[in-house]
Amino acid sequence: MTQHIPCSPATAARSFLRHRPLIAQLVRREVEGRYRGSMLGMLWSLVTPLLMLAIYTFVFTVVFKARWGAGDSGDKAQFAVVLFSGIMLHAFLAE
Repeated sequence: MTQHIPCSPATAARSFLRHRPLIAQLVRREVEGRYRGSMLGMLWSLVTPLLMLAIYTFVFTVVFKARWGAGDSGDKAQFAVVLFSGIMLHAFLAE
């Protein structure tokens, strides 16, 4: 017969805090393993979203002339911020 162990959010938080050195080590190993052997290493995790942001901002603001908001001020920086938040949300959910 199996025993049911209750897992409340408080219990999970205490367990996470108690085992945080192990969790940090596992995360570090996973990140290093993911980028091992690539030419730029962990720099890819920064370069890829910034390159996507630059390409998407150019395509949507210059080629398609898309605007963000009610006015047609053409503020590319505001459009880039909204686009970047969307790219980061998509990357987080895709992982």
